[in-house]
Amino acid sequence: MLAYAVRRCVIALGLVWVVATLVFLVIHLIPGDPAELLLSQGGFAPAPEAVAELRLRLGLDRPLPEQYLAYLGDLLRGDLGSSLLDDHPVAEEIALRLPRTLELIAAAAAIAVAVGLPLGTMAALRAGALVDRVLSVLAGVSMSVPVFVIGTIAILVFAQKLRWVSAGGFTPFWRDPVDHLALLAMPAATIAVGLGAVVFRMTRSSILVVGIRQMKPVHQQTHGGNLPIQTDSPV
Repeated sequence: MLAYAVRRCVIALGLVWVVATLVFLVIHLIPGDPAELLLSQGGFAPAPEAVAELRLRLGLDRPLPEQYLAYLGDLLRGDLGSSLLDDHPVAEEIALRLPRTLELIAAAAAIAVAVGLPLGTMAALRAGALVDRVLSVLAGVSMSVPVFVIGTIAILVFAQKLRWVSAGGFTPFWRDPVDHLALLAMPAATIAVGLGAVVFRMTRSSILVVGIRQMKPVHQQTHGGNLPIQTDSPV
């Protein structure tokens, strides 16, 4: 078990290194000067002084191997650099938004389980019936429609037309719990549509497989060759 965990950790670290290297190479293989591309706005070329200053700040004036080693060293220290928009550290921006993202994922997973589990159980208990066929079709459609399409439709219907919820925003839970949950409801439900369909299918399949396995011993016992044989001859 320990060897398996170590092997998986080594593979995970290797994948992180490969992805980080690919990101570094893609940035430097893009035609043109990265600093000039970052400063270009509205089709106008930036001032050469601004480009030179940004290249110096980002270390783009150093040789490529030296940039790569510095890039990996910053990643190991957790230094993700600063945002080019507001000059705030990227790590702080991620730390600010990560709890909100995790909360959204947890809410979507809770909705998906609360909806997909009972519906999958009902479909399995009525396998082949009309309700099973209807729910299976709805699950297939839910899994095939992209999340951004469902989100766009939800915004148009519930935020623009019906005006039941706001199209976006964030309110801390400690400030206004009702508004916080109201803003969380629509994006969580949007993500839960596809996830709930997956839970539905997994639940239905698992219950059907368990039912088939439980029926096999009964079938073998009923139709097996170990039944007692009665004869008319005296013992």
